[in-house]
Amino acid sequence: MGPEFEPQPDPYINSSALGADATAGDKRSSWVASVVNDKATRSLPNIIQSFRNSRLSTGYDEPTYFGFALDIHSQLSEAKGTINPYTGLKANPLFYLPEWAKMSSDGSGITEVNTGKNFPDLLANASEACAIQYLNSFSLKLSETNDENFPKNLLLNSAAASTITNRPAGELNRGFYLMEFIKTLNSIQEKSPWAFKELDGIPNLWKACQAGYKFEPITLTIVGDETVDLRLTRLAEMYRLLSYDSFNGRKVLPPNLEKFSMDIYFMDLRFLKNGENVGLNINAALGLGSSAQYDETFSGQVNFGGIAFRCMGCRFDFSDFLENAAQTKSSTGESSSNLQPKIKIIVDF
Repeated sequence: MGPEFEPQPDPYINSSALGADATAGDKRSSWVASVVNDKATRSLPNIIQSFRNSRLSTGYDEPTYFGFALDIHSQLSEAKGTINPYTGLKANPLFYLPEWAKMSSDGSGITEVNTGKNFPDLLANASEACAIQYLNSFSLKLSETNDENFPKNLLLNSAAASTITNRPAGELNRGFYLMEFIKTLNSIQEKSPWAFKELDGIPNLWKACQAGYKFEPITLTIVGDETVDLRLTRLAEMYRLLSYDSFNGRKVLPPNLEKFSMDIYFMDLRFLKNGENVGLNINAALGLGSSAQYDETFSGQVNFGGIAFRCMGCRFDFSDFLENAAQTKSSTGESSSNLQPKIKIIVDF
């Protein structure tokens, strides 16, 4: 027979230790102390009780509410300065607008045609390859395709007005649509980033940063909220016109020049306020506004940051843009939901 053991109370029934300190004498009856077997746990029940009563000392114990912020490197400085560490080349040939191309100042995207001799910087450095120069030199003039008149037939007044009424003079090519695409994308990122409502695929980015990943392409899906001026639709149309020749039924933009890079920030995006001195602010008494102001010392963004991903070798895919519009209703009494287009970004490192 084995040694006899003194019967012990059921640890899951005895909850008295949760409301008082577990001293050395009653440690046997404390399920916390008996499981952890550490003298430091004597204060744990009081900590739990304090948490329940909101008596906390750190100020950062409440749950976080994460959101995402997207920074596509379409700005001139980012497109010029970001290098792909895997290739050693510029990471944004889609958005790169080189000074040596001597682009027209009217925003048309018109540059000199590459003769093989007039762009020595391009010949000397493969990193200078860019979509704007390629489209100017190796794509058909729009007058030779049906795409020149395409905006005249659009229901999208914003696209038609910008493309036809304000179109600069000269023999345009698809570089013009690239410039329109960049302008629209920059405007969305700067003035209405909320148009990119949801982002699907962040878990796959996390997996790609772990050991053993096979570096397979990752598909990120942006779900947007379309606006009255159809800026997301305009973005999709400009990309199609710059990259695809509908007259000849062929893709125009080479795979290496459709690449870009971007940063994704996954963090608490709230504007946190510190209301510690609510009763001391005279503004509230005077009706001049809330006394709890945005406080960087209390901000999770400033003090703790978040999770950031830098994605290289990205490319756009607008093929499922209207996938969410498959069951759109007519305006015959039943209300229809707002348009939420899908934009895919393929991350191919």
